[in-house]
Amino acid sequence: GVNLTCNSGDGQGGQVILSGTLTISGAGTFDVSNIQLRTNGSPALTVSGSSATSVSLNEILIVGSNNTPISFTTSNSAASVALFRCTTNTSTTGIATYSMSSTGSLVFYQCDLENSGSSSTASSNSAGAVAFFNSVSSTPMSTSGSGAVAGFNSNFTTSGTNTTTLTTAGTGSCTFFGCSLASGTASAASIGSGTSVTFYSGVIGSSNTNAVTGAGTFNWGAVLFSGTVQINPTTQSYSYFSLVNQTFTASGTYTPTAGMKFCKVRGIGGGGAGGGAAITTG
Repeated sequence: GVNLTCNSGDGQGGQVILSGTLTISGAGTFDVSNIQLRTNGSPALTVSGSSATSVSLNEILIVGSNNTPISFTTSNSAASVALFRCTTNTSTTGIATYSMSSTGSLVFYQCDLENSGSSSTASSNSAGAVAFFNSVSSTPMSTSGSGAVAGFNSNFTTSGTNTTTLTTAGTGSCTFFGCSLASGTASAASIGSGTSVTFYSGVIGSSNTNAVTGAGTFNWGAVLFSGTVQINPTTQSYSYFSLVNQTFTASGTYTPTAGMKFCKVRGIGGGGAGGGAAITTG
């Protein structure tokens, strides 16, 4: 793989800007850090081909000024694009943050997806999985085909454009835990026939007649509705859930609890400690 990096803060501060398309299609791991990627009539980042490409973006600013900035079309299910502490911005209408047809994974960790152009165009994935961890997004999302979206401890707000935050179609299943969806006058989620959305321990805000709508399946529990309470998906399932902790202090095998919906893993490594110091008084 190839590493492309600049000094810390150069990308967010605009000192180093790549205006055009950064195309990555080979096998291996590619790291890009502290650079600003900006569209110039085409995507700022294109990940394509058929290899098991692994792309890691660190503290990158990605600006879509005239095109959807992220295009991910790799046909290999082992391909991945991961963004760590990055900021994206759609600065005009008619564009989205990402367009994905890859069977791989697109993951946002502690990212901020901004929408200064008030675009109501949804980011889309027709295959593979998109996931958000501890992130904030102001752009709508949609799925089709086998595409799926997952969110954990993240906020999704499209109130500024009064746009449905999540629209699903096809056969995919989406999961949200500890998240918020806010959509202004639009329904927060529209769940298409053949798809399902599981939403636990979060907040849904909408002033629409139906906060959640559609002909699909909505599984939910421990949800606070900050606006309209009514939901009307064709199939609904309300359930309580419990948290089960398993702790490993040595190597072992993890066995999922029956009926488990999702799993969060936290690893803690050993640390060092300072030595003792004598105290002298007088």
